[in-house]
Amino acid sequence: MNTADQTKKDHEIVEFVEFTFDQSQYGVSVDQVSEIIMCRDTIVPFPDAAESITGVINLRGTIVPIVDLSFYVNSQKLGAAANGALIIIIEYETFLVGFRVNAVSCIQRVVAQAIDTTYEQIQSKHGYAYGVARIDEKIIFLLDFVAIVEAIGMTKIKNIKKNATENESPNAG
Repeated sequence: MNTADQTKKDHEIVEFVEFTFDQSQYGVSVDQVSEIIMCRDTIVPFPDAAESITGVINLRGTIVPIVDLSFYVNSQKLGAAANGALIIIIEYETFLVGFRVNAVSCIQRVVAQAIDTTYEQIQSKHGYAYGVARIDEKIIFLLDFVAIVEAIGMTKIKNIKKNATENESPNAG
């Protein structure tokens, strides 16, 4: 990469949704986020789902599997989901997947050079976390939700959606 390209990259603006999960700050690229919802009903456990799927919701007639982020960020599981759970929804290929979080703070806009991706200690072994943003005194771990969905396995998520659609669905969203 020549100097002009590097300078342009260093001044590139990166946008991500900042959220809290188990008292830590995380971010996910706005390009990955379809919507953020407050779930009106509980997340319904789904039998025989992948261990990292906490259950499903019915979002305006679409069954959406909900991922438990604790499997991917070395954290404790969140308690049972009650009314008002915040869920970040992404669209992956032809279906939706949700990620339950404690809180959504804002959309952050930072220059690319404020995101640290260079140190080996920062690289997650599976690629779910790809960098650390430093904003004032905050440290925000940047996650790749698509990499998490791919790690769960397309077949497992498609089967959850197919099986849930065939059965009676919970009301939410």
